[in-house]
Amino acid sequence: MALSSVLRERKESPYFKPPNLHINVLKIKEEEKVTAWSFTEATAVAATTKKNRVAAITDGQTITKITLFEEFGGKINEGSSYILRGYGLFGQNPPFNISISRQTQFFRASDMSISPEMISEGEKILNPPSKQVDLRSCGTETGLLTIHGEVTEFSKIKKVQSGREQVPMRNLKLQESGFQMNICLWREASTINLSVGDMVTLTHMKVESSAYGQQLKSTKFSKLEVSIHAIIVNRLFYCKDIISCVFSLVYQHVS
Repeated sequence: MALSSVLRERKESPYFKPPNLHINVLKIKEEEKVTAWSFTEATAVAATTKKNRVAAITDGQTITKITLFEEFGGKINEGSSYILRGYGLFGQNPPFNISISRQTQFFRASDMSISPEMISEGEKILNPPSKQVDLRSCGTETGLLTIHGEVTEFSKIKKVQSGREQVPMRNLKLQESGFQMNICLWREASTINLSVGDMVTLTHMKVESSAYGQQLKSTKFSKLEVSIHAIIVNRLFYCKDIISCVFSLVYQHVS
């Protein structure tokens, strides 16, 4: 059975076993995940982390990704072909995702003919592109977005229940050319130190609707970068004001 059919069809039966698949591993990416957080009144830091390998696989037609846990660490190689057996399917709606467990087996198989375009698509699945847009126009965009702006306000880091985990979350407002947008940051993206006036770049953001209107929400791929140049300029102006104030006081004293 083709991979596309497997990802579209899942029989709700305890006796259902997905068919064996002949696959090629296009790309593998090392990925670190925080599995537990330590919270204080104002901060959140990673308490426990684990490293997995995420792989983009194909049957020659369809591409999907799987998470390879530690026990499969060195057994699966990029560019090699395998018969995949004993996997599961998860997700509420198709296309479903392939789940790998201790019962899953990979058997070396005959090589498959893979085009450079397919390898490129596998790379995009593991490292999706993020389109750079103006803050004002992001509400009409789809997909993952990169934005830039000035932090005008931000909340404290909150501890929020997400499934079985407690994870950090923070809200902030970003402004660009007089336009403001609400931002919701989760997990690692929420833990970066911020100050009002910081110029920041946020990657891999997604537009969503909330009770307060449209907002941008971080994803597992999101990164937050604070502009060092802007910080230096702000501090120079601050120092300049202090120096001017000191000279003014000295001049008044001498006079």
